[in-house]
Amino acid sequence: MALQFVTRQFADSSITTAKVGAAAVTQAKLDLSSMGGDGLSVSGSAGSQSLVVDLASNPGLEFSGGQLKAKVQGALVLDSNGIAVTLAPNEGVQDIGNGVGLKLDGSSLAIGSSGVKVAADGITSAEIADDAVGSEHIADSAVLTAALNNLAVTTAKIAADAIDGTKIADDAVASEHIADNAVLQAALADNAVGTAELVDLNVTTAKLANDAVTNAKIGADAVTGSEIADDAVANEHIADNAVKLSQFGVRFEIDQPTANGSDTAFDLSKDIPGDFYKGVQVFVNGQAVKLVASSPADASEYAVDRNTGTSLTRITFGAAVAAGEFIQVRYFADAA
Repeated sequence: MALQFVTRQFADSSITTAKVGAAAVTQAKLDLSSMGGDGLSVSGSAGSQSLVVDLASNPGLEFSGGQLKAKVQGALVLDSNGIAVTLAPNEGVQDIGNGVGLKLDGSSLAIGSSGVKVAADGITSAEIADDAVGSEHIADSAVLTAALNNLAVTTAKIAADAIDGTKIADDAVASEHIADNAVLQAALADNAVGTAELVDLNVTTAKLANDAVTNAKIGADAVTGSEIADDAVANEHIADNAVKLSQFGVRFEIDQPTANGSDTAFDLSKDIPGDFYKGVQVFVNGQAVKLVASSPADASEYAVDRNTGTSLTRITFGAAVAAGEFIQVRYFADAA
């Protein structure tokens, strides 16, 4: 005789999965009314209920071959192992064994624990577009000498008053770098201008202070006749016994005009200044003839004046000296 139990004889939760026989739960035993919602709905009455999938609420599902399957498209495929991804070549993704990962080309990017990042030193000049780096992108003091192209620093790049003495190399400033009238007196050190710094013949009168040229500054034999102004040498400038006879600038001359019995005036071979007229001595046959200022009386007197026709000095007797008599004139004239 078989035993029969009714519902009230079973304690709550006493029937476990292990107690249920294979295929023991039939549709009639299922109450599906609590399973509706989230894209599922219950169709039919108790004992003959079924679950209906609302494909409009589940766009990723579809019925295929009488089975509810995931709907796949594009790079996703559905096979016996489940949903798989078809990796197209050269599209930046790759199979990493346990999933799909990014494929990195080059060294600019890296994958860290939090995702994709820019690799250390990954950005080179090849990754930077022309004119992309502005001043706000450059850190202070980041541009070193090695980064500057030759001749890259032009006048326009140098700030006003930026070049001080520390920036100028020794012996770098040549004549062509100095503007006209740029070197002022304040810029010259004491005793900075020596003989080597002076261009020949560039020290003019205007550059010399009054009384600046002392005896010590005048070289031996430096003062020649061209440096002495006319009438500048007075008696006090001449040392005692300094003027020798050869330095007078005159020489003794002797003329011997020919007496012909008719001529009374004779030009001298050398012209002499009026102050020397009184030094003209005339002799006839060895006897001195008397000098008068003007209007000589006869052949024993003579006067000295200038012949305006010949511009020479001449002597004039008061009467013609007899032919054949010997006349001699002695005088001092310019040595030239």
